[in-house]
Amino acid sequence: MHKTLSYILLITMAFLIQCSSEKPATDIPEELIPDSLMVEILCDVYLVEGLMLQLSYQDRKRPEVGKYYYQYIYKKYGINKEIFMENMTYYTTDVKRLDALHDKVIAKLSRIESSSDSQP
Repeated sequence: MHKTLSYILLITMAFLIQCSSEKPATDIPEELIPDSLMVEILCDVYLVEGLMLQLSYQDRKRPEVGKYYYQYIYKKYGINKEIFMENMTYYTTDVKRLDALHDKVIAKLSRIESSSDSQP
């Protein structure tokens, strides 16, 4: 699972960097998500992405499946897609900060994986 998470993180990071290079954002979003909360959100996003990879091909092609999971994340954290994307764009303009966030995300996901491995 660790290898899968690494691939997901790498692909997501490359996608976000590509998106940010199209429209660089230097302004702080009106509703800035604090680093600690962004770590929590990204952990959930990566878990959803991992889950989506485990679904059958037919299920992955249904847009409402992914949309449902993302809507759950947005509702859980009291944000919407626009706020999330604005913040991701903002965070991708500061590579050191984004790397630090991803280090925390990887550490948290590793703890989750370890605790699930130790359960019967």
